[in-house]
This record gives sequence, structure tokens and C-alpha cells, in this order.
Amino acid sequence: MHQARDISEHERTLLALREGQERLNAALEASRTGTFSWNLQTGVSHLDENLVRLFGMAPTQTQTTVEGFLPLVHPEDRQALLTNTQRSLNEGADFEMEFRVVWPDQSVHWFYSRGKTSFDQAGRPDSMIGACVDITERRRLVESEALALDKAREENRFRRLLEAAPDAILEVDAQGQIVLMNQVAETMFGYSREELLGMNVESLVPAAMRGNHQRHRASYRTSPQTRSMGIGLELKAQRKDGSLFPVEISLSPNWIDGTLHVIALVRDISERKESQDRLRAIQERYAAQLFAANQQLEARNEEVENANRLKSEFLASMSHELRTPLHTIIGFSELLIEELEGPLNAKQKRFVGHVLQDARHLLQLINEVLDISKIEAGRLELQREAFDFAVCLGEALAGIQSQALAKNIRIENRNTFSDLLYADRLRIKEILYNLLSNAIKFTSNGGLVWIESVADESFLRVTVADTGIGIPPEEQTAIFEKFYQVGMSTSGVREGTGLGLPITKNLVELHGGRIWVESQPGHGSRFTLTLPLQGQQS
Repeated sequence: MHQARDISEHERTLLALREGQERLNAALEASRTGTFSWNLQTGVSHLDENLVRLFGMAPTQTQTTVEGFLPLVHPEDRQALLTNTQRSLNEGADFEMEFRVVWPDQSVHWFYSRGKTSFDQAGRPDSMIGACVDITERRRLVESEALALDKAREENRFRRLLEAAPDAILEVDAQGQIVLMNQVAETMFGYSREELLGMNVESLVPAAMRGNHQRHRASYRTSPQTRSMGIGLELKAQRKDGSLFPVEISLSPNWIDGTLHVIALVRDISERKESQDRLRAIQERYAAQLFAANQQLEARNEEVENANRLKSEFLASMSHELRTPLHTIIGFSELLIEELEGPLNAKQKRFVGHVLQDARHLLQLINEVLDISKIEAGRLELQREAFDFAVCLGEALAGIQSQALAKNIRIENRNTFSDLLYADRLRIKEILYNLLSNAIKFTSNGGLVWIESVADESFLRVTVADTGIGIPPEEQTAIFEKFYQVGMSTSGVREGTGLGLPITKNLVELHGGRIWVESQPGHGSRFTLTLPLQGQQS
């Protein structure tokens, strides 16, 4: 009786253990959890049935090694698995990580694994036992929630961007109904968001243009692309209260599930149009004023030209009329001073000399007025010929010799050009005489005046220099203007008409050359001119 009772209790114990194991296995299977034990001495791992099934292994593969298990692990996770395992063994810490297993059908499964290391009496790692939980569904749920959160954040950013835009933004579906808009659109058109949603976009177009707008939408569907509407046209939109306002519109296609939607950006350009209209009115007013002013200016210019022409004609006529009696005065004065009709006493001879000198000076002034008149009237013509430039220069120097002697001024001829020059001989002599005479006029007693002439490529370069009083920089352009005089001569008075340099400049330019001055007050002046040699004839 006693033996029978012992067997019965043993059976009950085994039965309880078996039932507990079954409940544990059921719980592990329900939680998609499997266990393992790894003998670190032999390197063999024992997997329970749940773990074999969760890893996608054959039911008989309840034992494996690291080398046998590692190929099942996703390639991107293998090194991390080895590193974490080794660190746990080295530090005697629990093993814990997430990794992926690739099944034979190439499906990927996520696992959370946790293991505890046991040590032998010497303190060396002896074994590890642990469990692996299939967290694939949980990972998918987390990733799905993360994607949903990202999508929500993206939509929120899109909505903030939409609301921050300065223009009205409308999205219109294939039927022409508004399915999206921003706050600016509500304000611009005067409708609430609820009113705009589902509204046909033609309601925002002026009634007279709605038929055309429908045709434009149909045409856009055949060739959808980003573009601006109404370039060169005046587009208008209509508010809820029926008022119209000018707009600019840009269209962009937006495909949703294969269906064409259109994004429209609408810009209210009322202020710009008003500014443009005001600017246009101002421009038109000023254009009219400018036209009237130009007409008045043209009339005044015509009057000035007529007056200038009459003045030139008067000066030319008067100069001609004055030269005739002057020639008579000069001629008879020269006869008297030569004493061909009898001797003169000293006083008479001095008087006749003054008459002759002043008559010649007056003739020079009249000639200058006549020259400038001809130049202004465009009637001065050059009589070009080939002549010896050195001889011409000698004659000019002889003509100013008396002026130089009167002021004890030394004249130096540094000419190196000995060829023939093809130009108007009389006018070239006049140019040289004017420059030399001008140099003497503004050079103090005992000073120096010299002239340099040299062929420079295709030009003859002539320089008349002096040690005179010089010309301030601010006046070096004005001296070539008519009637302008730079200041007092060395005699303390203004001399001449102020026409010598303007006439000289015009004569040089008529020959195709140019003239300029280099000067500093108190350090003399250098007048340089160029005359072309291309037209030279032998």
C-alpha cells in the first residue's frame, strides 16, 4: 500500500511538471518567444522548438554553432551581433540587442534577444542562456506610426508654407471644383473656407469671361505644364461682392492618383496697376511738357541760328568793308615812311610809324573776326598744296621777330622736319604765327620761346613752348573758346580779341589734326598740335 502511494505521488509530480512546461511553451509560443542555451566550452547552442520555428529553421535544427547561425542574420547586423556578444563575455554583463533574421523565403524578421552569462569556479564564462522575442509586428507598427507622424509633420509644414505664401493658392480638381486653398484666398475673394471648398472655380471669374475660362481649362488639360496665364493681357477676378480686381495667375499641374489637379497661384496686382497708371499719367504729362518745351527750344534754336547767321554775315561784311580803307591807310603809311615823296623829320616819322603799327594791328584783328565768321558759317575752305614746311616756319618766325626783340625774348627753332607738307600754306603759317605770338605775349622780358617739329609716324608733331606765366589747370580747356582770355599779359593788360586760339584750334581740326596744352602756373606752357602726313604730296 505504501509503495503504490509513492508511485501515485511521483506521477502526479511529473504530470504537474509536464503541465507547467506545456503552459510555459504555450505562453512562449503565444508571445512569439523562444529560448536558447549556449555552451561556451563546446560552442554548441541548443534552441527550443519555438526559437527554431521563429528563426525559420528546419524543425530538426535544434542545435547550432555561431558559424552555423550567423548566415541567418541580416548582413548589416552580423558584425554588431558578434561585437555585442564578445563585449558581454569580456565584461561579464548581460547580452542585449535587436537584430534581423532573414528566412529562406527572404522575408526579414526582427528579434529582441537577451542573454545571461554563467561562469565556472575559475571565473571564466561557461555558458549563456537567454531568449529571443519576435518583434517584427511591433517594429512594423512603430515604423508605421513614425511614417504617420512624419506624414503629419510634412502636412503641417505644407500647411504652414501654404498659409505663409503672399499669393492666393487654389487647388482645382478635374471637374473644376476647389479642393484646397489658403487663408490669402479667403481674404482675397471674400469667401470663407467652407464656401470655397467644393465651389466651381468659374465662380471666381468675371461672368463675361466664364465661357472662355472653361475652354481655357479644357485646353490646359490637353497640355498641362507650369506656365503663366494672360501674358500681355489684363486678367481680372471677381470677389464675393461682385467687384472685379486685376490679377496675375500661374498654373502648375498636380497629379493625384493619376488624376490631373491644377494648382493656381493668384496675385492681386491692384496696387501695382494703380502705381503703373499713376506713373503712366505722370510720364504722359511730362512727355507733353517735354514736347512743348522741345518745340519752344527748337523755335529758340532757330532764332539763335538765324541771329548767329546774321551776325556772321554782318561781321564778314563789316570786316570786308573795314579792310579796304585799312589797306589804303597801310599802303600810304608805308609810302610815307619810305620817304619816296620827300624826307620826314623825326617826329613825323615816329607818328607815321605809330599809324602803320596800329593799322596793321587793326587789320590783324579784323582778319581774325573774318576768319571766325567764315569758320562758324562753314565757308572757310582750305587751299591745300605741297610746300616746304621749314620755309613756312621761317616766315612765321620772321613775322614775330620784332615782338620778341621788343621784350628781349630769345626764339629757338628746333625744327627737324625738312620734307614737304601737303596743307593750306597760308593757314599753317597763321597757326604758327598765332602760337608764337601768343607765347611771346605771355612770356616776361628776357624769357625763352622755342618751337619743335618732328615727324611722328603718320603725323607731323609741332610744339610751341615758353617760359611764361603759365595757365591754371581749370582754364586749359576754356582758352580754346571764343573771346576767352586767360588773364593779363606780361604788360598788365588784356590784349587781342580772344580769337587767336579758337581760330588755331579750328584750322588744325580742319586739317584733320588736334591741339592741346600742357601748362602749370609760373612754369610756362607747351602747345602741341598734330597734322596728318597721309595726304602729303611731293
